[in-house]
Amino acid sequence: MVNLTKSEVSFSPNLNADTRTYLAEILGMKQVVNHQKYLGLPTVVGRQKKEVFGVLVEKVRKKIKHWKGKMLSVAAKEVLIKSVAQAQATYTMSVFQVPDGVIDELRKAISSFWWGQQKEERRITWKAWKKLCKPKEEGGLDFRDLKTFNLALLGKQIWNLLQNPTSLAARVLKAKYYPNSDVLQARVGYNPSFTWRSLMAAQTMVKEGLRWIIGDGRLTNIWQDRWLANAEEDGYKVTTPQCTIGGTSIVAELIDHESRMWKSNILQQHFNAVDRARIQGTPIPRQPAQDERIWSFEKNGKFSVRTAYRYWFKKNTEKEIHWEEVDVETEEQGIEVEAYDPMNWKRLWKLIIPPKVKIFLWKLAHNILPTGKNLESRKRDASPNCPFCGLEETQNHIFRECDWAVRIWKPTPLRNFFELDGTLSPGSWLCEIMEMVDDDTLGQLGVLLWFMWFERNNQCFNNHKAEEWEIAGKAYAYWEEYQNQNNQGPIQVEERSYTWKKPPEGWLKMNIDAAVMAGQGTGYGAVVRDERGNFRYAAIRRERAQWSPEIAEIRAIQFGLRLKEMYDLQQIVVETDCQPVFLSL
Repeated sequence: MVNLTKSEVSFSPNLNADTRTYLAEILGMKQVVNHQKYLGLPTVVGRQKKEVFGVLVEKVRKKIKHWKGKMLSVAAKEVLIKSVAQAQATYTMSVFQVPDGVIDELRKAISSFWWGQQKEERRITWKAWKKLCKPKEEGGLDFRDLKTFNLALLGKQIWNLLQNPTSLAARVLKAKYYPNSDVLQARVGYNPSFTWRSLMAAQTMVKEGLRWIIGDGRLTNIWQDRWLANAEEDGYKVTTPQCTIGGTSIVAELIDHESRMWKSNILQQHFNAVDRARIQGTPIPRQPAQDERIWSFEKNGKFSVRTAYRYWFKKNTEKEIHWEEVDVETEEQGIEVEAYDPMNWKRLWKLIIPPKVKIFLWKLAHNILPTGKNLESRKRDASPNCPFCGLEETQNHIFRECDWAVRIWKPTPLRNFFELDGTLSPGSWLCEIMEMVDDDTLGQLGVLLWFMWFERNNQCFNNHKAEEWEIAGKAYAYWEEYQNQNNQGPIQVEERSYTWKKPPEGWLKMNIDAAVMAGQGTGYGAVVRDERGNFRYAAIRRERAQWSPEIAEIRAIQFGLRLKEMYDLQQIVVETDCQPVFLSL
């Protein structure tokens, strides 16, 4: 039932006024120039896109203004940014490509909040936002790059059009924009809607992330499509120069459709050694089926925004992860000088210590704590001198070299770590310590460093100096209390029996397994025993193909089922030790 009092109708400006009025009277609805919003989204996006989407920026700024009045730790800020601020635009971004100018305003607002802006004052941006968006295990903080996230959300819509071609949205868009192809071959076209133009912005990302699973090979192009199972580094494509095989270029030409095997003579004749191995490692189903597209970065083959975002972000950022302290003199010119060091970031984030201490250690490793030297190098009106001894205050000085610091750590069991090579950068120093200690010791060290920094700030801003001998004791007590509250002790692992269990009376049991040997191919086998454990049948097979462990286990199960058919085994239990395969069956 349509509520006519709440309904409105709008028409194209190309329709004359009399016809508009006539149609509006028939429908019994109020005529409007355009509808403001539908389900929270703008129905018409004209040339003033920044104004239309500016509401997103205002929503985020309102949230941040409310948060600024509270005393928040850096850990609390991280949670609010990830769960609230960055989520404000998600709904809109799943339909429209938000203009770069709006995304830039969102980034600036969130970045200023993260770096400590209280009102409208300028704050030092100690690390480029793009680097903060890197995964935590790669030295970032896992904040979202909103432009990339926008494309990942739009990519989900393209995937839905591919998977549900009979849906109303898919049929309408196909009729207008790609009547003779699919959405992956579609073009922006003439006079497109803003919604369609937005979807097309994500088309390249989706195309690069999809690959074909071979059924009969008739839909897949040998040279242009992504279809090789073990060629991720080459985009799942063949590397052999293109040539003609059997008059066509489809994968079906490479398959013996009777034996359901690859034609080894054609592979030997037309492909290089690397491609031959990869093709032979690409499974062919026993029963012919249509080729199918899957998402390469999920085991279940279904598109996910998470993996699309990670893939596209990594592709569009520097491939090599670099870190160390920032050269603050060149930072002002927009240049960040870093050097590679194998910091175990994943281990740092898994430590059982307060989140604020983890973020403090992250800043320490990147040399972006606001010490006197760092502040002076940012051309701020700040003294470069240590508040305790008057010497130049670097991170190494305030934690390791200053007499004040030495009096804190010297009496502790952690003193050996502070006495390591003094020329090491803060990041390299932490990295070396991580190679030497267990998680508990590393956590104690992190908490002690945090307390030292806390007391240093107390001296700078409150002119309050704690007794050095108290600081280490407070740090250890704090660490111990946190352990008691958060560590449930060692996990009790249930002892399991891995002995063979007999099948029910009158039944047989088949155990299957597979092994993938680097450079040697794949081997798998099956053994059948009765309810008394007596041996009945067995078979093994070796393939030159280099499959993934999951594919190898699946082939082993198929091999076992063929053995069952060969010997006409009726009542039989098939057992595998590969849980991911078992759960997917």
